[in-house]
Amino acid sequence: MPMKKLISISLCLFWSLISGAQKPGEWTWMSGVNYLDNRGIYGAKGTASTSNVPPGDYEAIEWTDKQGNFWFYGGTTYNGYLDDLWKYDISLNLWTWVKGSGARAGKFPTYGTLGVPSSLNSPGMRTTSGSWTDNDGNLWLYGGIAAYDGAGGGMAYNDLWKYSIATNMWTWMKGDTNSLVFYGKKNVEIANRTPPYLMEMGLSWSDKNNNLWMMDDKGCLWKYRIATNNWVWINGDSNGVANYGTKGIPSASTTPGRTFFAYSRWKDYNDDLWYLYSGESFTKSVLFKYTIASNMWTWVWGDTTSKDELDNCKYGDTLCDYTFDAKSKENVIPFARGESRSCWVDYCNNLWMMGGGAYTHLKTKFESLNDMVFFDTQINKWVWVGNDTVENYTGNYGTIGVANPTNKPPSRTGAIPFKDKAGNLWLYGGLYYVDRDMRYFGDLWRYTMNKGCPPCINPSGYKNVGITDFNVEQIKITIAPNPFYDYCNISFDQFCSHLDLLIYDVLGQKIMELNNISGDSYKLSRNNLNAGVYLLRIAYQGKIISTQKIMLQ
Repeated sequence: MPMKKLISISLCLFWSLISGAQKPGEWTWMSGVNYLDNRGIYGAKGTASTSNVPPGDYEAIEWTDKQGNFWFYGGTTYNGYLDDLWKYDISLNLWTWVKGSGARAGKFPTYGTLGVPSSLNSPGMRTTSGSWTDNDGNLWLYGGIAAYDGAGGGMAYNDLWKYSIATNMWTWMKGDTNSLVFYGKKNVEIANRTPPYLMEMGLSWSDKNNNLWMMDDKGCLWKYRIATNNWVWINGDSNGVANYGTKGIPSASTTPGRTFFAYSRWKDYNDDLWYLYSGESFTKSVLFKYTIASNMWTWVWGDTTSKDELDNCKYGDTLCDYTFDAKSKENVIPFARGESRSCWVDYCNNLWMMGGGAYTHLKTKFESLNDMVFFDTQINKWVWVGNDTVENYTGNYGTIGVANPTNKPPSRTGAIPFKDKAGNLWLYGGLYYVDRDMRYFGDLWRYTMNKGCPPCINPSGYKNVGITDFNVEQIKITIAPNPFYDYCNISFDQFCSHLDLLIYDVLGQKIMELNNISGDSYKLSRNNLNAGVYLLRIAYQGKIISTQKIMLQ
């Protein structure tokens, strides 16, 4: 057997072993290094390798492509701002340095011609940009900042870029450096509309209609229509004035207002946009939800007045505690925080968050967190699910590739999040920041959720929940054993949601229907069916995606 093929098979076997061994509710250090300020091993550009390791990086720009691979660009490292593009192949556990200058700071953008892709084009070094993946699998980037000298002088951008994975080319789509901002009138689409630059925030979402959304530093919502290459100012006050309205009641006049250091955002499966505001001094936490269809914000949770976080913050005594204190109404109030980019949505619309920076015990000292919490959107309560509630936790890496209940990532701020098709939560990098000591993490972690916390075994009981990571066109389905006597296992190579199983006899009569099947496998019982041959049809949203013969003995 050729050596290259042997290595490939070994890697796949290794990956299948470690991915199948992780228990729910545990962390696994998957890749990278367990020390700070790693300089990275780039290898050959465009070539995946077991020796490739990205540098320690903070507030990079992240994406997940349609195949489930993770990407990130730029960010801040030991060597300043970079322009490198990295890809992580989750199936092989391998990194690839795809584009960029290779750990050399100071690279200005190369714009080329507006709207024309080129292998020479590059957004240049930058960080804190907005990011999206569109329905065609292209990666989009907006704005950000970069410093070009030791004194901190540099640029703030309001340009828009598109990266095509297929051609490996960037295209400058719109905007420039410090372009003149033009709000105009709300909900009116014109070609010369320009949002403000993004600086120290990354609130970006995409909707089911392939539009790209972002919030600027005044709390105004913008929508970019890919089809017309135009920005539209949708919601908010261009003066940055906040109006919280009444808690729990959507209103056309509600708006979060001015914000800074804001990165905690989610998009749920109802296509609603969520945003956690902590104030510029991180002294309060307010959770907002924006409903696209009604163009209204709702103040969902939190206190609109500044407060002493040390006195008001509480996590409860037990992980995953749903027995809420009747007097306080809620037993978890997480620390208000900034630069918490590690946010995810699970298949039951719970909003997950880990880490970030906060002013905790020492009111004038910005410290890092590693607490793991989620907001249950069905009952509007926070739940503490894992890690520690003390600042500057040093972490426990354990053995690379091996899950363990004692594994915990160190406290950090500005780490970037990913989610795989099985619903596992991932994060990469971030900043160790204690008393102005800034150092950079270069580690990749995976967290497998305990499906009892939250109670999210089957999302069918939750309203309008779908799974955007479920690729109907590429799903592979296996049935074993077949023939069978008592039961068979139906296995999917993706985590699926809302599947219907339809069983027909040889005369074409439907004799059984099972609805809202979710997960990566299903145990189909005999259910008193007679021995014989049947057709099993699997449907998603009324469309048959698979028809297979099953035989009962």
